[in-house]
Amino acid sequence: MIDAVCRTNEDDYKNEKWPTRFVCPPNKEDRVMAQSGRILWVASITFGEREDKSYKEIRQESILVPFVEIELYKKRY
Repeated sequence: MIDAVCRTNEDDYKNEKWPTRFVCPPNKEDRVMAQSGRILWVASITFGEREDKSYKEIRQESILVPFVEIELYKKRY
């Protein structure tokens, strides 16, 4: 499973609960369904690494962990 953060600038969809785990990374134009059943489309996917400081106490150093950020939008026809 892939941990991800979904975000959107669509005002009507900001309070929706979007998935936080995916079986595989989505592609641009894939649809993502909120828990309510509302759907938005993938506008962009950002892959990266962030510092995870929770390991610092154990290993005396922080480590980098991968992340995926998914930008969602409302398709306008």
